[in-house]
Amino acid sequence: METQVIATPVCDLTANLPGSQFRLTVGAKRDILALSTIPNASYQQARINGINQYHSRIHHWKDGEVSIITLPPMPQRLSHVQPLGNDYVCLDGRCEKDEPNLHVFDNQGHLLRSWHAGDGVLDVQTFQSDQIWVSFFDEGVFSGGLGSQGLVCFDAQGQRNFGFRDCPRGEFEIQEIIDCYALNVTSSRDTWLCYYTDFPVVHLQEKRLHQVFRPAPEMIGCHAFAVKGSFLLFVGGYHHRGQIFWRDETKQMQFELEVIDENGEPLVWKYARGRGADLFLFDGAKVWMLSLHEISF
Repeated sequence: METQVIATPVCDLTANLPGSQFRLTVGAKRDILALSTIPNASYQQARINGINQYHSRIHHWKDGEVSIITLPPMPQRLSHVQPLGNDYVCLDGRCEKDEPNLHVFDNQGHLLRSWHAGDGVLDVQTFQSDQIWVSFFDEGVFSGGLGSQGLVCFDAQGQRNFGFRDCPRGEFEIQEIIDCYALNVTSSRDTWLCYYTDFPVVHLQEKRLHQVFRPAPEMIGCHAFAVKGSFLLFVGGYHHRGQIFWRDETKQMQFELEVIDENGEPLVWKYARGRGADLFLFDGAKVWMLSLHEISF
């Protein structure tokens, strides 16, 4: 069976991010975002009133256009960014106990509000203007604070309305999150995750456990996946680095994909992110996409 697929080029932000340190991520509407440090800012850190101040910009690619928002100097080095309606959520993944580390800015870069979102943050994904999902790696989980939940959700004002540890298990026999390797917020009702130690693929619906897929061996250690019904598109785990798989959970059928670029060459990518049915592949500031809307066997 032919398993070669062509990755769709999404954007190339190389010209927008010269000399910057950055990491790209994905919004809920196939938009691409980056937090960059401002070049020539002494490693983006200056001493102002005896406090370290970090200088950052948000780069937001949407529908072929790039918006750049300059943020005010912050005492933390921001590491995550997501859209929140017309505003933006930025977060520092490491913080002291109760220190505000999640900040909401408007689209002009003005700071609107801040709150403590937990230490040891691995990923942040938003949906529309009222859901902020935050996942944690092991140091956050064992910190004894908010991160011990493994996964939490806030509203736009900072009120926590979900914690995974507090979620009733019902009929599902699954362990607590030790390290939330992969998160995929697919709609206002649906959130998916895959986590250490057993790496189940867990479906939350209306913030309640709804469905659990037991992982294929190739998914053990997976850090990104796309989902559409019973179909998964995922990057290989511990023993399958650099590989991409398509899987039908209903039929228990799976194929490794040979991913090529628009020129017919093997696609070179460094890391991936899943949002909804789409798997985004990144190499520096270049982005490609594979979609379960277009791949089937």
